[in-house]
Amino acid sequence: MVEMGRWAVFVVVVAAAAGRAQNEVEPAVLTLARVKRRMAENLARLPNYTCLQTIERATRRTGSRKYQLLDTMRLEVGLVGGKELFAWPGAGRFEDRRLEDFAAPGGAIGNGSFALHARAVFLGSAPVFRFAGRETIDGRTLARYDFEVAQPFSGFQVRSGDATAIVGYHGSFWAGEETFDLVRFEIRAEDLPPVLRLASVSDVMHYARVPIGGGEFLLPVSSEMTMIDLRANESRNRIRFSNCQQYTGESVVRFGDPPDAAPAATPAPVSPRVFEMPADLPLEIELTSPIESGQSAIGDRVTAVLFRDARLKGRTVVPKGALLSGRLVHLERRHAFLGRGEVSVMVVGIEFKTVESSAGRADFSARLEEIGPVAVPGMRTDSSRPVITGQNGWGSPLRPGVGMFMLKGDTIKLGRGFRMIWRVIGGPGG
Repeated sequence: MVEMGRWAVFVVVVAAAAGRAQNEVEPAVLTLARVKRRMAENLARLPNYTCLQTIERATRRTGSRKYQLLDTMRLEVGLVGGKELFAWPGAGRFEDRRLEDFAAPGGAIGNGSFALHARAVFLGSAPVFRFAGRETIDGRTLARYDFEVAQPFSGFQVRSGDATAIVGYHGSFWAGEETFDLVRFEIRAEDLPPVLRLASVSDVMHYARVPIGGGEFLLPVSSEMTMIDLRANESRNRIRFSNCQQYTGESVVRFGDPPDAAPAATPAPVSPRVFEMPADLPLEIELTSPIESGQSAIGDRVTAVLFRDARLKGRTVVPKGALLSGRLVHLERRHAFLGRGEVSVMVVGIEFKTVESSAGRADFSARLEEIGPVAVPGMRTDSSRPVITGQNGWGSPLRPGVGMFMLKGDTIKLGRGFRMIWRVIGGPGG
């Protein structure tokens, strides 16, 4: 986990490379001042805003040339009051939770690339800058500047396992000499303490102008963070930012395709009756939203319907056809030892939280009890029944309300109509 939290006060030193002619140094100093001013103005007038953040986490073992995709996550990330906040897509509000609380263990995860790295370097006074010449990137000639922030004045926090340390860092940025817009921005940690068991941590961000709320702002559109441990195992964290919009703190933020046409004015809907789901109520459901490798991501909404009345002690509590809504909380390919050797398995986790029908709406928590077979072309029986597990992919106990199962193979496809049986264990949170 990597954080960029606080920034310290120190004197900014602008130094030219030794031996450069005076007529080269002055334009470089002027360009740096203009780039910093442009970034300061951009950050100062930037409204509270949110973007959809898609994170692809991958790992590469020592000696391997190929990265192995670990999982893909979708989150809303917001810059609210100068702080990075996170939420599941469509949640409507941000929670004061760390980014790693949303992610499964085992891969790199980090914040700072959305806004905090830029604030620390371009608004803080700790960095020492140096003009490093001009370079051509994607056909554009850009001015490059290197910078350093010493550890005593740094807010760059790195976490590895249970170990945490504030480290110094250095990096570079590239900007246009005519537009003074930031194009590329790199951060690299330095002097990592042995307790972290890491050889390197770096983050590379790409910037572009993005429209928000009638204005246009210079924002990160992608980033790539890489962590390498002392055994040369790598964890890579690729992020894409999209669907950026202003956040007022009052409206529900939703990301998705806009409707074809504005709906006709209708009277305000009547709030559905709220009722409680009794413990031990069986829910026999079938998916209405597919779950598929390469398409689905952690954080996606999962929906299902009851294909049979939910009855307890001879009484129908929830009628057939009721809609269940939840979220995909785990989707990962792992290696496991089954039988004679190591095989690939897909680990899937789902959490349902609400049910709605003509009878009303209820929040609930449930456990997965039974799951239907999955079609597997080429197998003798053409199907395989997933294995339900009480642990996540890393052996830790599951949070109440999460159903986790494993299926042999490199991919998974659960189509509409795929059936499961859950049993209510109580109200929200169990």
